[in-house]
Amino acid sequence: MLRSLERNRSSRCKGFFGGYSPRYPFLRKASWEARREFNDIITNSKLTRGERESALDKWADQYGLTDAYNDYKNATNTARQERLKAILKALDDLPKFFTELDRIETSQNYTCEQERKAVRELCSTLDDSASRVADYMLFEYSTNPFSGKLKRASSFDDIFFDDLDLLKNSASSSQSWFFW
Repeated sequence: MLRSLERNRSSRCKGFFGGYSPRYPFLRKASWEARREFNDIITNSKLTRGERESALDKWADQYGLTDAYNDYKNATNTARQERLKAILKALDDLPKFFTELDRIETSQNYTCEQERKAVRELCSTLDDSASRVADYMLFEYSTNPFSGKLKRASSFDDIFFDDLDLLKNSASSSQSWFFW
């Protein structure tokens, strides 16, 4: 029984040289020799990025995988560009968010309910990723002004999102932790 479990596990988890490679889908069509050469190229730490790209282009051409490999490269480049756009957008949005949050927290004209509502509305302007980054930054840079130590932690949702309808908002759905 143990041997059959081991055999089943090894057939499902073939890894890089097996029939399945989720990281490199173009390898599904590649021969064993092509996979070995691909692995040799990508693990060669002496190649520069340009040399590695050139070697991979030649490799794909040699094994008839040029179209599949180019599709992979294009998808990877597109994903990298989208990631950069999202990061730059967050870097643009977060200073505005923190400036407005500080304005709300220091305003002398809000009642507790008005302040809570203003913070809720401000938080709803962030997407989930930016909300997690803001949450992390508030945690990372929050100190007690008298001791220099981190202040007490409270669940953001418990304090600001006591209205259950607001918890359905994607920007507020994660159980965030803010410190003050």
